Amino acid sequence: MHTTRTTILSDDPEAAQREFDRWVHHEAVVLLVIFGTGLSVEQTIQDADGIAENLSKLAHVLWARDRSLIEDQVRALEASPSLRKQLPTAQGFALSLTDKVVDVLRGSESPPDLVRIFELFNNALDDLGVAT
Repeated sequence: MHTTRTTILSDDPEAAQREFDRWVHHEAVVLLVIFGTGLSVEQTIQDADGIAENLSKLAHVLWARDRSLIEDQVRALEASPSLRKQLPTAQGFALSLTDKVVDVLRGSESPPDLVRIFELFNNALDDLGVAT
């Protein structure tokens, strides 16, 4: 799989936590964080990477194949009560430039199509009024 705007988090717990912290708190990007493995997740990553590439220099994708490695950090993120409630079973989420969860790809949703992925990124960009 070829990607240009995606970082695959390490399978090493300490490295994954460092990488997540760097991308969330030390990079000026909006993030689409995707959890899991399998063909549908790989397709989501490819689609999200392509949208990030064409959407904005501010857009990036993080792929956490093992969500348990960063679960504590995800729980610590700022989110509305309704979004926070959805995070434990989410397929992924969008994070704004201010490190706030602004949209959740619910676990009960079908794998996202291009429109849904664009919506996730757009909601993250829109959080600071920089939407495309």
